[in-house]
Amino acid sequence: MGKAIPYDVRIKIIERCKDGEDYSDIANDLQFSVSGVKKLWYKYRRQGDAAIGTAYKNCGRRSPYGDDIRDAIKEIRDNTQGAEYVLSKLKMRYDSKLLPCARTIQRWWAAEGASRPRGAVPKREKKGGAGKYTTLGK
Repeated sequence: MGKAIPYDVRIKIIERCKDGEDYSDIANDLQFSVSGVKKLWYKYRRQGDAAIGTAYKNCGRRSPYGDDIRDAIKEIRDNTQGAEYVLSKLKMRYDSKLLPCARTIQRWWAAEGASRPRGAVPKREKKGGAGKYTTLGK
């Protein structure tokens, strides 16, 4: 199985191919496959500098949920509701569509950095003078 070629090595391969070095010499020197070196060089000739970057966005499986579902989730949530509430609203709006489960919605929020903090909301207790509050347990 082949291995990924790091970015800095990709640049070296491109430079050496531009200088006219043989593919097999480059591959043996850098310890990569000849076919990998060729593929990178041919891709560079077709696409230019865009070929040097990675295509990790093509990895993994595709989501069966469209952008309309994700947009509807963002529209429903105002940062106080949980995933179960948002999912119940989605079920009312999109009765026949394939909908994500609550845990999937929570994972999307975590990936976006939009999750609520874990645990219960801290209770506040009035302490001493007017208007001074403190968090319990701290």
